Amino acid sequence: MSGLRLIYLLAALLAAGFAAVEWSPPTWASLSAAPPMVCAGVAFALWVLAEVMVRRNWIALVVLPVGLLLGLGPALPLYLYFRTRKIS
Repeated sequence: MSGLRLIYLLAALLAAGFAAVEWSPPTWASLSAAPPMVCAGVAFALWVLAEVMVRRNWIALVVLPVGLLLGLGPALPLYLYFRTRKIS
């Protein structure tokens, strides 16, 4: 595992740990969320879907439920971790 992938994985785990300690639905997933956070969540989901379709990296779809449950903090580094692996 490269150093960059290790940093992505550690960042995702650290962000997930912080999100689990203070668990509440992420601000962008609630109906009263600020419009910029909703836009960020939708843009992230569309980006993940587009990248997965092009790269055929199906395991990366795991980040969508992570993003819904824990927020963008753990989802983005986790996606970058999955994206930087070698695809055969």
